[in-house]
Amino acid sequence: MSTHERSRTHPILGSQLFIPGIVVILLVFLVIWVLPAGRTTVPIKFNELTVGGFPSHPDMVTDFSALLSTSTSHDAITLLSAKLIPLGIFPLPRLIHLGVLRNTRNGYPTSAYGWPPRIGTPSGYYPIKPFNQTSVLLGKARGLPPVIIYGVVGSQAGTIYATKGLSLKYRDRGRIYYANIYDGAVDAVFNFTKNLNQLQMAKFNNAISRANALVFH
Repeated sequence: MSTHERSRTHPILGSQLFIPGIVVILLVFLVIWVLPAGRTTVPIKFNELTVGGFPSHPDMVTDFSALLSTSTSHDAITLLSAKLIPLGIFPLPRLIHLGVLRNTRNGYPTSAYGWPPRIGTPSGYYPIKPFNQTSVLLGKARGLPPVIIYGVVGSQAGTIYATKGLSLKYRDRGRIYYANIYDGAVDAVFNFTKNLNQLQMAKFNNAISRANALVFH
């Protein structure tokens, strides 16, 4: 039997080898199309930062910053929603406001009060833009990272409220992801006139130390 004749005796086998080859090529093309070079397919890992604190009156809005700090560069992501992460035995405050710092010419508030957050004087405010559907660029080579500002409220005087940070929902190239930002806050709610008394200050400072120990144990 000639070589030409042998090649024609297994037409089905030849088809079985040819069709999977096409499928493999199509799959490779699909992966390259969906996942371009340099693009991540896993949730972003944000750097752990610290826990700030602020003494407040009952039902007073206190504001804290969550920095979208990451050690690697990424394309723009779109912010969708966020919620507070519990911290140990501390009760959670209520999350009232979410915004993104519009610019960092005046730095960013580690802790502040009111909404928008005040800059030192009653007439000055940090520039805030809406949180939902805002796109931000990430990466260590971009200078100060994007800053989320979140405002919380505690209602019970004598209670220390705290959060470990924000659980973030965002969209990256059409896909939805979730990531934690460990940039927490202590909202120490007291009844006071101008300054905390000695006992209140001791309770406040102890809460800050305990909160940081819980985050970075």
